Order: sequence, then structure tokens, then C-alpha cells
Amino acid sequence: MSTTLEPLPVPKRLINALRYRCNDALTTPTIAREALAIARDPKCRTENLVCIVQRDAKLATELLGLANSAAMGTGRKSVNLKQAFVRVGLNQVRSLIIASAATASMKRVPLEQEWVREILLKHGLATASAGVYLNRALDLDCRGEEFTCGLLHDMGRMLIASIDPEAFTRVDPLTFAETERQLDSERAEIGADHSAIGAWFASHLQLPEVLVEVIRFHHSPTVSHTHQKLIAVTAAADHMANHVQRFNEARGYKPHKNTAIRVLEQCVGRPLQKTFADSAQRILEETLVDVSSCCRTGDDS
Repeated sequence: MSTTLEPLPVPKRLINALRYRCNDALTTPTIAREALAIARDPKCRTENLVCIVQRDAKLATELLGLANSAAMGTGRKSVNLKQAFVRVGLNQVRSLIIASAATASMKRVPLEQEWVREILLKHGLATASAGVYLNRALDLDCRGEEFTCGLLHDMGRMLIASIDPEAFTRVDPLTFAETERQLDSERAEIGADHSAIGAWFASHLQLPEVLVEVIRFHHSPTVSHTHQKLIAVTAAADHMANHVQRFNEARGYKPHKNTAIRVLEQCVGRPLQKTFADSAQRILEETLVDVSSCCRTGDDS
């Protein structure tokens, strides 16, 4: 493993541009903050949490949708928040509240090209779902954070599209054939890559440290960090989600090219390559179902 690297700073001019364009999106919604405070209480009662969340119909609807996604599901769909919260457990509820609040913040970011926002949110969902199924298949003992990390890992790309749409078009063709060259192009064109910009934004939203670290380092999982396992899970899931975005099918995926699996092997101290190769197609098929289902739900709304 490499030694820990400090995050690259985001230039002040970019921070000013983000503040100007995204001013009303830099604060987690009040209801979500209250819900998180209650959810963190070890004596939290589900009824109290439901009462808070129900005060915001949009948050309640989004949380119910996320809780009922195939990745979170364990059986029949829940028709009310209490059922959903009991079924997925408080750890998952915390992650869902964070994900919902941050996603709502990203949706409030001004962005003229709505199609870019939808593509990137779809990619976040694909990465989140792949992360959950990867955790189950490889028995990685993640506890819900992998869903939130996947959903939000690329928020910096949306921010670049918001503050400088022309530069975004030049450096990010949205082909999902991500390489180090794209990050270099972002740094040269904009002054920072989407990982650094996304980490800055997550910090301003006062998201947990683990999320800030995953957003910042999901393109460099071999570098040693406090939350390296979740960084590697997100990187591995991102690799699978890129395949989903490019081909919209499970066939043709090459498991041996997912280098983050080797990092996960070092994190958990056991071989994972064969299990991953055997499970990859099923993970991708389940991810495609999740993405397709959520996109239809969004279209209907």
C-alpha cells in the first residue's frame, strides 16, 4: 500500500464559483438534519424518527423509494415509513437520510442541461446498488454506508457541469470509460478534478468524514486511508456501474479488470477474485433491475 496522500486543494476561484452558483444547496435541509440527529441517538425510537421525516413529504417519499429499492429490500415492499425503517434498520436509515439530503442538494444546484443531471444521478444509483450487492456477494461486512458512498461518489462531476458547462463538455464526454487522463484534463482545464471538488462540497454539506474521503479518493483506492475498505468497495462498484452505463447489459463484463478487488483482498485478508468472478454477472443483473425500476419511478412522478 502507498502512504496516505493529502487531498489536492480546490482553488479559491472555484470555491467562489461554487458558493455563487450553489449557495442555497450548501446546507443540508432542516428536516434532514433533525432526522439525522435523532437517528444518531442510541435510544432513538422509530416512531420519533417517522414523525420528523413525515413533516417533509418530499424527503419521506424519497426515503420510502430508496428503502424499497431492490438493493435494500428483503421481501415485500413497505407501504409506510415505519415498516420501511423497521425492515432496513437504523444503520441503513441513517445512510438513506444522508443520501436523500445530499441528493436533494445536488438537485437544487443550477444546471441548464437537465439530461446531464439525470445521467449522473443514474450512475450514482448504479454504483450504490452494485456496492450493496458486492458487499453481500463478498461478505465484506459493510453496514449500509456502501449505498450512500456509491450514490454520492461522483457529485463533483455534477458541480463542474453546473459552474462551467462548457469546460465540463470538453473534459467529460459522459462515456463512462473513465481514465486518469480525464482527471488530468479536469485539473488542467478547471484547476481541480471532480473528486476534489466533490469532497469540498461534501465537507460544506457537513457530511460524515467517511463520505468526504470516499468521494475524494475513489479513483485512487490503492492509497492507504482511514476508510480504505469503503473506498475500494466504491471503486469496485463504480467500475461495474460504468459497464452498466456504457452497455446497459450484464454480458461482456471483464471481472479481472476490476483492480479494486485486489485492494479489497488486502483490506479483508482473504482471496476474493474467484468469488467476484463467479458473482459479477449476477451483481450486474441485479444492478440493472434497480436502475431500471428507479428510472421508471422517476419518469412516472
